[in-house]
Amino acid sequence: MSLLLLSSLSSVLLTVAISTGSKHSNPFPFHPGSNGTKGKMVRKPSQTTFYTTHSQVYEATRLFGDKDLDAPKEVPASQEEFVAGLLGEIGHDNPDGITVAIGPYSIKGSFAVPIELAPRMDNFIQGEQPIVHVLANFQGNAVYIRYEIGEQGESSRTKQGAQRALWFDIRLRDTNALAWSIATIKAIETSLAEVGILNPKVKQKLGKHGYRKNEFHVTFSSTNYQGNTALSEFPWWQLRHQLDGTCEGIAFSLPRTPFPTKVWHATAYQLSEEIHNLAGVKKFCFHPNMYQCTCTIAEAKRRQQATYIPKAKRQNKEESANFFKARAATLNIYKRATQNQASSSSQPLTAEPTIEELTEDIGNATHPPMYAKRTRLTRKHCFCKPRISIEFDSSLGFPGEGPKFAFASANIRGSISANKFYKSILAMRNDKIDVIAFQEHNVHRQDTHTLETHKYTAQALGYKLFLAPTATNLQIGGTAILIAQSLLDDGAVATFSHSHPKGNSIRVKLAIPVVGNLDVWSIYAPADNALRREFFLRMAPFVKPNSILMGDFNCVEDIALDTRRSSNTPYENAGADILTYISVLNQLTDQMRYQLGYHFNFTRSESDSTGRYCSTRIDRHYLPAITNHLWDTEITDLLIVDSDHSAVKSTLHSAIPGEDVIYGNDLITINPRILEINKYRNTIEKLIKDHVNNNQNTNIINL
Repeated sequence: MSLLLLSSLSSVLLTVAISTGSKHSNPFPFHPGSNGTKGKMVRKPSQTTFYTTHSQVYEATRLFGDKDLDAPKEVPASQEEFVAGLLGEIGHDNPDGITVAIGPYSIKGSFAVPIELAPRMDNFIQGEQPIVHVLANFQGNAVYIRYEIGEQGESSRTKQGAQRALWFDIRLRDTNALAWSIATIKAIETSLAEVGILNPKVKQKLGKHGYRKNEFHVTFSSTNYQGNTALSEFPWWQLRHQLDGTCEGIAFSLPRTPFPTKVWHATAYQLSEEIHNLAGVKKFCFHPNMYQCTCTIAEAKRRQQATYIPKAKRQNKEESANFFKARAATLNIYKRATQNQASSSSQPLTAEPTIEELTEDIGNATHPPMYAKRTRLTRKHCFCKPRISIEFDSSLGFPGEGPKFAFASANIRGSISANKFYKSILAMRNDKIDVIAFQEHNVHRQDTHTLETHKYTAQALGYKLFLAPTATNLQIGGTAILIAQSLLDDGAVATFSHSHPKGNSIRVKLAIPVVGNLDVWSIYAPADNALRREFFLRMAPFVKPNSILMGDFNCVEDIALDTRRSSNTPYENAGADILTYISVLNQLTDQMRYQLGYHFNFTRSESDSTGRYCSTRIDRHYLPAITNHLWDTEITDLLIVDSDHSAVKSTLHSAIPGEDVIYGNDLITINPRILEINKYRNTIEKLIKDHVNNNQNTNIINL
């Protein structure tokens, strides 16, 4: 009995010592930032900290079970319409605090609501039919996409067949180290063993078609940090690149490479559930749970740009509320029509409900659930109905209304001298280009001063720069992509995906709320025939149906349509067949050729004093098909500065396909640079002189 009392008393004293911050008891013997890092973390709080939950997360699953009730898979759903449908179901009209993580074509996703709306959501989920109807457009008709709502379930991240339960995933901060993948794996294993990871085994992850990704899976047996083998004593946060600059991640070197003295870094981005449970660390920054840090706040500010609510609707709360009320009214029309058809399928709906009838339930509290236990509907419980067809809905807007996005590419022929990089971006910004693709900037990877200068120049002009430098200072080439900051402020998210080791291409993932996910490329194909063909072959597996290919391809698809030259020798066009196969396989369209029909236009022209000339359309855009949007492409010299190439501009317009939309050869342009070719210039001068002689009163300015 006395032993039991003593043990209980000692446990109480230990708890009090920990909670009051006693100097004689420290539950975290290591000090973050002391193991070779740049600085120290925020000090440990002197009293117990309590964390408050501000939101509740739920899951949404798109339904495809019934062809009469569910929209086809190719119909995209917007996040804004999802929130409108959700608020209509729970009887609420304020979208503040609601965040959605559901893609346009995603089958599963999640969303979070403020904690004060959680009771309404729980009542809705426990009801008879917890389904949210999301309004969408399918071939000019309004349809509803159904999402089944449920509580967020916990799924294990441990992969089936893993050898050990202790694992974490890392990625390289500099992808150039992938050129020596075997040496990189060995160097990472050595660095992990030095910091206290016992028996680390590093394996590179594989993607589609056996492509080696910039991600590595690390398994290990245990840890040993300063003689302590407990997982809770290991500084897991030092394996990750921290946003506050206190740690760079896992440092390693590659001595038997052309860069023997360079220090490379890898960062951990995911720990196994066993490590989180046993070590007691946070899932985002890997700091101990009892330590106060600003990592979560910093990440929240970074993710703030991904909110689904447009900027205009955030500024005007009343307009936002009216928008969601209009969506709820449209949903009521849909539900009442389906109920009438289910009760009396032979009698069609003849009288439309009034505005008072449609809005009488908006804002009222939801009814309590009829059943305490959730009921799932089977196929036999569902009734068949035709999809609703709305000819016009004022809340949807008129056909053709909506934002437009401008994409432009240009071969700038160098960007280092004469402040050319600044002038090129400025010309694009003056034309309100949202996405810019540059080729042949001629900046090599060792020229760190120019790389930093270009970065700050793009930021000063309102663009976010993604640049792929050349391998050496003697190489001509290099590509870059610039995303307008205004586009990012309106909710778009741009993420670097991949760059070619020699700078021939760079790829950026761009997520636009209205459009969806796009894979934007800037391409500068090699001028050598063999290298160009090999480049297209290596590029082919990574092109997707949502890719936008912009650049200087140094070849044409059709020599008869896209070239005009004085020479009779065969035109060097290696790799054009592979490029055509890539575009056809992924259903990408050369919109400029579609608009020209069988007419000719060019983006580069050269001639000499002897009369020889060559004009080609080697700069092109390959564009994907986007639902409810139309592309318009043009060749212009107004967006280029001191280059022998013309720029190519493609604009994405919002439109509802129908009889009033004109497709075909609606754009025929004449490039004014055709006057630089002596043959055409002499012919035009002769025609003008003949016209002047025949019509004496005509005033024509001499060329």
